[in-house]
Amino acid sequence: MNLTSNDSNSRPLIIWILAAFVVLALSLAGFSIYSAATKGLDPTAAAQPETEASMVKETIGASSIYQDPAAVNKQLTNQIELYIHDQDYDLSDLSIYIESDDESVTYKLNIDQTRAAASTYKLALAMLYYDEIADGEMKPESTVSFDAQSLRDEGANPILTTYGVGYAVPVEEAVSSMLIHSDNTAAAILYDNLGGWEEFMTMRTKYSKYPGIPEDPLDNVCTAAQLMDEVRLLYQNQKKYAPIIADLDEATEDSYLNEVVANDTMIQKYGQVGGATNSVGFSKAGNPYRIVVLSNSANNTVDPGMINKIAYEVLNQTGQANEKFWETIEIESIESVTPALEPAAQQTAPADPPAQSAPAPSYTPAYPSVNVTPPAISNPEPVEPSQPVQENPALDLPAPDLEDPGTNLLPDPVPDAPAPDLGNDVPAPAVELESEPSH
Repeated sequence: MNLTSNDSNSRPLIIWILAAFVVLALSLAGFSIYSAATKGLDPTAAAQPETEASMVKETIGASSIYQDPAAVNKQLTNQIELYIHDQDYDLSDLSIYIESDDESVTYKLNIDQTRAAASTYKLALAMLYYDEIADGEMKPESTVSFDAQSLRDEGANPILTTYGVGYAVPVEEAVSSMLIHSDNTAAAILYDNLGGWEEFMTMRTKYSKYPGIPEDPLDNVCTAAQLMDEVRLLYQNQKKYAPIIADLDEATEDSYLNEVVANDTMIQKYGQVGGATNSVGFSKAGNPYRIVVLSNSANNTVDPGMINKIAYEVLNQTGQANEKFWETIEIESIESVTPALEPAAQQTAPADPPAQSAPAPSYTPAYPSVNVTPPAISNPEPVEPSQPVQENPALDLPAPDLEDPGTNLLPDPVPDAPAPDLGNDVPAPAVELESEPSH
């Protein structure tokens, strides 16, 4: 009996001992797995605080394509400031924003200053309509109504010569005419069908938190930061905005940002009014970058082209940007630039051929070059209204009283809204459709 009793009392103790061994074995196994998984890692890495540099790297993503982005930034700044100095421009009259695709190289000058936008607003207007198309709210062949308040008589207006007041205009055709010919009537039709100029400018703020501040609600203004946000979105969504990109590519093959660089390098929207010359675009060749140039003093198309040439050469490390003197001359300020470069310009060529500089690193753009056939502007038969329309829509006649002017899938326009001041003070000849009108 005593033996039986002792056996019964010892069983719980044995069970507890076995359980302890099982727990210990599992713990050792888990520690071994963890050690194998973390073998080779720096044991102090987890304890290091997250620095600003590490956060920036995470934001940018992969490391920069440039071995020394700081040096490239310095090159870009030096050469742009040298050009501004040589042209004797007032810095307050310029807004410039340049960024490489990974944003490791940037140049910013007065990017938050409000300036006259001229026709650059048409980029955001086109994007708003193609957002509606992408969201299924309308189709490219959907129409917008041509009301009397949308009629403009300055610059090239193919929509005005094709349609009359009271007609229904296909969205795709209106957008293409606005971008390719800078058609102001087409632009007015498009923003009037959004509810008017003020409503369009409010809707546009979804693309950027840095809009221009107008003195009057009808002013056509912007900032370089706002345009950069918009062109960055265009670049990063090339599939959605492919028709816009194709139209822009057709519009300005060899002017403004493409004035100096070769091979039709830039996709761009431009604008000119008074003494202001504006350009916004992105490169479709070489290392990708984006650029905005707004100027009140560079009142011809060569200046945006020259500034863009500097950006292209620096960001692709070609031309002057790769010459040896940029590696040796320290440029402390704009005042020291010209004297520093004069001795280098007077040097005679060495007797022996100079050593070949290292080639620029190869790079495959994150986004493919645009090669989209632009949609042709169709000329359909005008939609017959329920009442006759005046034969010459360009005359200053009141709009006919039509019961059904055409299908309009967007909100009704604001009645009798005054036309915004878009700066139509230097109209371009209507016969030169490829030239930029006054805004």
